[in-house]
Amino acid sequence: MKYIISFALLLSSFCATAAPSEVLRCLGAEEQRLHKAKSQGPEFQLNQQLISELIQVESIDLSPTYLSLVCNYKENYPSKKLLYLLLDKGNKIFEFKHGLSASDISVGESMLEDFMKDTQGIVMSYIASIQQEAPTADCLKKNIPEMELFYIDMKYLEEEIETKYLFKDKGLAEKILNKLSNYPKLFKKCMPQPEIKKTDKSGSTPNRKKS
Repeated sequence: MKYIISFALLLSSFCATAAPSEVLRCLGAEEQRLHKAKSQGPEFQLNQQLISELIQVESIDLSPTYLSLVCNYKENYPSKKLLYLLLDKGNKIFEFKHGLSASDISVGESMLEDFMKDTQGIVMSYIASIQQEAPTADCLKKNIPEMELFYIDMKYLEEEIETKYLFKDKGLAEKILNKLSNYPKLFKKCMPQPEIKKTDKSGSTPNRKKS
């Protein structure tokens, strides 16, 4: 499923309905920054996925406390912080906008439930996108033991098994994401190490024998 959708285009869909939520404005600002930096990596892909999903649930926004945590995230990646909060707190981080009718709230609750189900797929997609950036195929597996269980869940997802059976232990995803918080540093462990030339007892490198 393609998630690369411009926030500017999505924003236009609100012209005839409602104003975009504050969290969407925050993610939109992140998208513009990543686009300006010509970044197409895991963070950009995560940003696009979350925007694509949240644009459909226009009746909700983050509560002020969580909005501040997301938009003022020290790593400057609001999408990552939002993903962590979704795993840790679930739908408790959201609140419905003021002035909605009972019917609007009922529809919003249903759409929010669908979004929370899709969160598992977003988590797995984000981790998979980091895997694609790794210098070796087994880099993450070697440095993060929990990845073995993640790959099993990925297999189930590819076989279209009900997502409710995935990530029964949400701590698994949290552990993996925490260890991937600085994945460029982790990647360095998997880079080929330069060969160390052998030296003789005097400390000099022995000459090769001439043929």
